[in-house]
Amino acid sequence: MLKRSSLIAVVLIALFAVAGLAMAQEEAVTETGAMPAVEEAVTGVVNVGNKVCPVTGLKIKNLGEYTVEHEGEVYNLCCPECKEQFLADPAKYIAIVDKELAGLEMEEGAMMGEEAAGEHSEHPRK
Repeated sequence: MLKRSSLIAVVLIALFAVAGLAMAQEEAVTETGAMPAVEEAVTGVVNVGNKVCPVTGLKIKNLGEYTVEHEGEVYNLCCPECKEQFLADPAKYIAIVDKELAGLEMEEGAMMGEEAAGEHSEHPRK
């Protein structure tokens, strides 16, 4: 009887450990944002990553909450009402998003340049 109780206890502990590990992995995937990458690989749809609504020009508070898909790319919007306007003239709004994203790339490049310049300014001059 003692062996049977011990065996049941070991099996239950193992089940709880596996369940806890599975939940921890699921939470880690959610926190790191790995699931959207998996979804993109499976569906072929890519979120362009705009942070400003191309229709209103407002900063988007909750990225991914309101979106519109056009030709395999997902654009973030500030509200559901902007979807109809976006779809009425997608080329116009995609151009706005492209300008936003180009500006972000330029800012990132400038920041990288500042960091590199900072590193070089610390070197002794010959």
